[in-house]
Amino acid sequence: MLFYGDFGHDTVYNLSTTDSLVFMQNQDIGQSDSYLNHLSFIDDNALLSFGENSVTLVGVNADMLSGMNIAVA
Repeated sequence: MLFYGDFGHDTVYNLSTTDSLVFMQNQDIGQSDSYLNHLSFIDDNALLSFGENSVTLVGVNADMLSGMNIAVA
């Protein structure tokens, strides 16, 4: 899944460790940034926040994230 620029607020269901997430061209992404700098957890969900933009990954925990391909550019 690609999240580009100011993408708003999204909720993603049914992710697996084989899925990929790519975050690009957002003003809150720094050079050599990591998704870990934007990660928090709310209840049983992962939340990736980039300034005013966010993605809630429903049912995704830290173990699942470590197996996923997540790129921030």
